[in-house]
Amino acid sequence: MDIKQLIDQLQQSSLTVKIAIAGIAIIWLIACAAVTASFVFVGEQTGQADSTPQNVNVPTIEVQPPIGQAGTFILVRGRTWPTGGTVFVYLTRPDETQIPSFAVASVVPDAQGQFTTGFLFPSDANWENRNTAVVLARRADSTISAQASFTLVDQTRPETPTATGTPVVQATQTPTATPTPVVPLLMAMTDLNIRSGPGIAYPNVGLLPADQTAEVTGRSPDGEWWQIKLFGRPDERGWVSAKFVETKNVENIPIVIPPPLPATSTVVPTATHTPVPTATPLVITDWRGDYFNNAGLSGQPVLVRNDVSVDFNWGAGSPAANVPTDNFSVRWTRNWNFDQGQYRFHLIVDDGARLWIDDRLLIDEWRDGGARQIGTDYVLEQGAHSLRLEYYERGGQAQVRLWWEKLTSYYPDWKGEYWSNRSLSGSPLFARNDETIDFNWHGNAPAASLPVNDFSARWSRRVSFNDGLYRFYARADDGIRVEVNGHRIIDEWHNSNGSPLYSADLNLAGSYDLVVEYYEEAGGALIDFWWERITPTATPTPTKTATPTNTSTTTPTATPSQTPTMTATPTNTPVTPTNTPTVTPTATQTATPTHTPTLTLTPTETATSTQTPTSTPTVTLTPASTPTSTLTATLTISPTSGSAGTVVTVTGAQFPISTSVNIFLNPVITQSFATTLTDINGDLSIPFPMPAEWPAGQPILPGPVAILAITNDLTVQATTSFTYTAP
Repeated sequence: MDIKQLIDQLQQSSLTVKIAIAGIAIIWLIACAAVTASFVFVGEQTGQADSTPQNVNVPTIEVQPPIGQAGTFILVRGRTWPTGGTVFVYLTRPDETQIPSFAVASVVPDAQGQFTTGFLFPSDANWENRNTAVVLARRADSTISAQASFTLVDQTRPETPTATGTPVVQATQTPTATPTPVVPLLMAMTDLNIRSGPGIAYPNVGLLPADQTAEVTGRSPDGEWWQIKLFGRPDERGWVSAKFVETKNVENIPIVIPPPLPATSTVVPTATHTPVPTATPLVITDWRGDYFNNAGLSGQPVLVRNDVSVDFNWGAGSPAANVPTDNFSVRWTRNWNFDQGQYRFHLIVDDGARLWIDDRLLIDEWRDGGARQIGTDYVLEQGAHSLRLEYYERGGQAQVRLWWEKLTSYYPDWKGEYWSNRSLSGSPLFARNDETIDFNWHGNAPAASLPVNDFSARWSRRVSFNDGLYRFYARADDGIRVEVNGHRIIDEWHNSNGSPLYSADLNLAGSYDLVVEYYEEAGGALIDFWWERITPTATPTPTKTATPTNTSTTTPTATPSQTPTMTATPTNTPVTPTNTPTVTPTATQTATPTHTPTLTLTPTETATSTQTPTSTPTVTLTPASTPTSTLTATLTISPTSGSAGTVVTVTGAQFPISTSVNIFLNPVITQSFATTLTDINGDLSIPFPMPAEWPAGQPILPGPVAILAITNDLTVQATTSFTYTAP
């Protein structure tokens, strides 16, 4: 049957058959189209997979343009990098076996892990007859790196690139190749100047940072200098002093004849030339200041100089002509001989700074902010200690000042003050550090300068307590009283033979000032004070309240127990006892503390079990209706008026001892303008410049402004005022 017959038969067929045949044809055409589209889609996806990293979380870089000549500005973009660290960008050859000593750029990724930086491709002989360069991005901690290639074309013979798209190479978590053991190397023990010849008479051509390595290519005839391979320089050679490096694999290094001195040099080498004692042309006698043209201390410093002190107020200017007015940073280092003792370090900074002593971070104010003062105390052993101060300026005013002072007295434990009278009157005869309050002097005196009778003492210190219920114990011959944050919890200021044991329970959490006072009248002399943690947390019954009672039960052989109960609100505010304490002599020899919602003060006097009193005196407890421990802190300022930038001194008294105090300008109490520590007497004195702006950036207008000093726990505060005048 030929095609004509099939067509005739189709024409003679019924309508139903014709519709069926047409439907089959349409379905067949749709199937063919779907198969064709699927092949096209798979092909496109395959092409995309070849150029798109599968792991989008791996840090990558790309360069634009991917091809160019010497002098081309190369833009480097990074994606999915960890935040919070500096990324250095290096330019290397494919056959390089170590990281170059110099980075061509540095950058800090933003909050999304992205960055953009760039550099000019160098025009020097180092890149002659080469057609490929490697752009390497690497975190400062060397944990993550990524690289991309750049095709270098001859300027006289431009070539058509064969690459399609920008080459993007995924990062690897392993560092790049390290030099083989046979390569002669040296490592700088400190930041070293690199010179064009073996001596300080040669010009400085670079800087080899501390802990950086370089390949050794020769040594000077006198053995005092090493010649190193210097990446990125036309001659690829430089010289560093042998006194400040560590070397390996340098047994067969050849002697290199020094190059001639520059014609402008005033130093003429002779055959009898004596090596100069120091290897660096810059003599550092005070602070070594390394100045960077970025805010992250990245790359090589643009200026290194000797700074007599760290006390600068550059205002809106810059430290030097080659340092920008904003977004710069400085690192100061030096050693200092300290006498043994406790020191208070002060720092005024705008914007950020941090201080290390012996590589221990003491002050960390690495944040943007106006001029503010920070202080901290630190105990040092006698001898030399290393100091390192790092500073950055973001914008606006620039200021930094560091100084310290030795505290005249040092009390790591209890500060014990002793008087030659019973009433703690006048100035103490002497003060000393007492490790514990546990003394039994019998009939003697605590020191030769004190009488054996009629003397008194006061011990004070600040103690940190974990959250829980604590029981304080005291025993004395003769009188004793104990205060916690100004609350008197034990008050037994009377003669005693030292037998009664007094106690008080407190719910505590945090740091508290403890004061123990004692007097001795005559006879034996002893004092003992300690505490213990009873429970991790108190479990009070908030619904219970003290019920006054006038009923007492007396047993002839009983020893009376006095249990005045005082309740307090669940804050650090002063304790307010009830006006009706309960005095209940009972038949027990040990009083049971009465628990309140957060604080129970239960002074308990318990006689020893071997004694039977012949008479029971009537004890009447009359606590004041509203005893208070709130310290009446005072605050003054000098001068009391001036324009923005005026350096004032705020002086305070009667604050808690050794406590951090923040200085605010009302009504803004969200950001302190200065912070300091009170001394052992609760006094403070802090100088700082008056700011020109509020933290939000608005200028402070002429007129009075309240100055607020408040402790970290917000329990003690004092105010004064300063009047701004027009500049």
